[in-house]
Amino acid sequence: GQTVDGDTVRFDPDFLLAQAALAPATFSMRARNTERDLAIGGDSMIFCAAQGPPFVRIGDERREGTYDDFNNLLRLVQMTDTLDTPGRNVLEPNDLPLDSRHLLRALSAIRLTDRVWAGEPSSGEAAADCLAMAELVFGSEVMHGDDPVLFANCNVNSPLRFDARMLDGIVNYGAAGQAIIITPFLLMGAMAPVSVPAALVQQTLESLAGIALVQLIRPGTPCVMGSFLSSTDMKTGSPAFGGPESAFGLYSSGQIAR
Repeated sequence: GQTVDGDTVRFDPDFLLAQAALAPATFSMRARNTERDLAIGGDSMIFCAAQGPPFVRIGDERREGTYDDFNNLLRLVQMTDTLDTPGRNVLEPNDLPLDSRHLLRALSAIRLTDRVWAGEPSSGEAAADCLAMAELVFGSEVMHGDDPVLFANCNVNSPLRFDARMLDGIVNYGAAGQAIIITPFLLMGAMAPVSVPAALVQQTLESLAGIALVQLIRPGTPCVMGSFLSSTDMKTGSPAFGGPESAFGLYSSGQIAR
């Protein structure tokens, strides 16, 4: 029911807010060990391991990450009470083929931790595999119950675009009622305006568009308004992570979400 102009969908603001209102303000996530269940939203704060580094450092040696390194880091996450979830890719195991990497990552998360873990979102096939593996662990009744057992971090291909592979992941996890984080990937000065307030406008729109899509697939599916907001060095074009603009933007993103 929205306006379509070529490849661009122009959303009515009231429509986006009405769809976002269908997502629960708080929800629980079920872990294999019920003592590791997570409460999302409200005053809860969840800590996740770092995600996506391609390299590992051991002593003075810095090299590409391997599957063995990935497994050892999962074991460390399992041993600490500081981190609540290993997420999906605490390290990129570059020695595994891309077409089966998600299967082995999921298998390790199941075998080596008893916590909530994240599924692969970057294709429909990979999402379906992760959902099937989770159902083997939890059983059909739990998998299709009220509390999600998986979450998926789905990026917007900013500015204002969802690519087909990520959309396939959103559709699969959304149809299964699993928790979805909609995260615009914004570098101010590259994929977003250079100023923090203008970038926040773009981020909010992209997040709401993704959340609305999830609610159209399955109303009431748990969603999180994600934020990856950083800046670009306008002299070199390099990403400038950890700057004050990013910190202000992330604090503001949390306030907007609440």
